[in-house]
Amino acid sequence: VHLVALVMTNQAEEALGSLGNLGLVVRGAYGEHSAHSGDLFQISNEVTLGRTEENLVEVLQNVIDQIIGRESSGRELLLRQHATKCEDVILRAIGVLSHARTIDSNEAIALLSRIRLGVNKEFGLRLTHSELNRLLIDVQPAHLVRLAQLNDSTENGDKARAAFLREKFGDGRPPNEN
Repeated sequence: VHLVALVMTNQAEEALGSLGNLGLVVRGAYGEHSAHSGDLFQISNEVTLGRTEENLVEVLQNVIDQIIGRESSGRELLLRQHATKCEDVILRAIGVLSHARTIDSNEAIALLSRIRLGVNKEFGLRLTHSELNRLLIDVQPAHLVRLAQLNDSTENGDKARAAFLREKFGDGRPPNEN
């Protein structure tokens, strides 16, 4: 789940903290031992003994519905009461991704997460949710190696990632260059 509003309003811990009591575990989006990057979280069942598959799915679905409801309310509140702050966060992220010459995957994912907050709003953003979701995958090291036909060099990967993102968000030239 993408919980950008709950993270920005410091409510994510409150919303996710008690899930262990329900036999659920919260991890980063990339599974066990991963940190939450880009405000993406994975919620899964931890306890299966003595529970039916139907019960596990029902509990998980109810929890996810509640969390999505809180996130939706949080986004509406953020965009209504803190519109300038949201606009600034989104436009700064677009600016960095439009002009960066080097960027690591964690920063790219964090900025893409912020931009997802502005999809369907008037920020001049040409990308859809599904295109941004694809970018969240494509900027990760292994995918970038495949896309850019790179070796595993971090420096080359960070440069290639920045060039790839400039292509998606800008014209690929530094500001004031013709």
